[in-house]
Amino acid sequence: DAGLKGKVRINKSGCLGQCKKGVVMVDYPSGTWYQNVKLDDVQEIFEEHVIKGEVIERLVLKNP
Repeated sequence: DAGLKGKVRINKSGCLGQCKKGVVMVDYPSGTWYQNVKLDDVQEIFEEHVIKGEVIERLVLKNP
């Protein structure tokens, strides 16, 4: 719906070596890591980070 077909890929993975930090995700090519991601955060991550390129500081994993 956002017109990103062929531009965005989502991969399922294990804990990415950060299991103690809760649910973790990482965006490439920016290298931004998010921690303790909840289902309620997904829409915000998509709209703010993926679409607008804005980092959501409250979720950023420091020193992954």
